[in-house]
This record gives sequence, C-alpha cells and structure tokens, in this order.
Amino acid sequence: MYAIAQLFLLFAAHLRPIVAEAAASVAAAFPVLRP
Repeated sequence: MYAIAQLFLLFAAHLRPIVAEAAASVAAAFPVLRP
C-alpha cells in the first residue's frame, strides 16, 4: 500500500509541470481562438 502511494506521488510530481504547461498554452491560445 505504501509503495502504491509513493508511486502515485512520484507520478503526480512528474505530471504537474505537464498539466501546468498545457494549461498555460491553452490560456495563451484562447484569445486567438475567440472570434
């Protein structure tokens, strides 16, 4: 159980920058997509 939690935390730590970068790129592209 502890190993699963450790793995999840490691995965979340790696995923967070990707999510932040994707959100930033979507926010940057949003004004361009608006008519």
